[in-house]
Amino acid sequence: MDQTWRKIAVLAVGGLTEVGFAPGSDHLLVVSHQGRGLLDCRTGERVARDDDEGFGWFDSARRVARAIGPLAGLEIEVAGLSGGVLPTATPDGWRAEAVAGGVVLTGPGGDRLEVDDPEDLRAFGFSPDGRFFVVATSPTLHLYGRAGLTPGR
Repeated sequence: MDQTWRKIAVLAVGGLTEVGFAPGSDHLLVVSHQGRGLLDCRTGERVARDDDEGFGWFDSARRVARAIGPLAGLEIEVAGLSGGVLPTATPDGWRAEAVAGGVVLTGPGGDRLEVDDPEDLRAFGFSPDGRFFVVATSPTLHLYGRAGLTPGR
């Protein structure tokens, strides 16, 4: 793996349907058939979990889900089964592309990172600031961060 990115976490998330980065924070909202989870992107740790399967907190037409935990009530744009996309490029030139069997990141200097996962791809993309990258499949979530990333920015 190129040293520009480091693997933060690979998590089993059965029934994953959508993911979305919370704007202005280091959090990722994960939506599944069993509810919602909020992850700290710097560590990969779960910050909050909600097993509310009623989905009154999800608007599939607008592709937003209400966050939980420290971001409770905030509407976060998500991508996945309901459609939508996460950013596929960073301000400094990294690009992401789905290929057979996974996702490939290509850097401005020709650096590459391949995330192999043959399962059912739901969404992939960068956080708005380009510091984090996620690949979400039906059973697995792959989370990466920039190498040298320090907690809290």
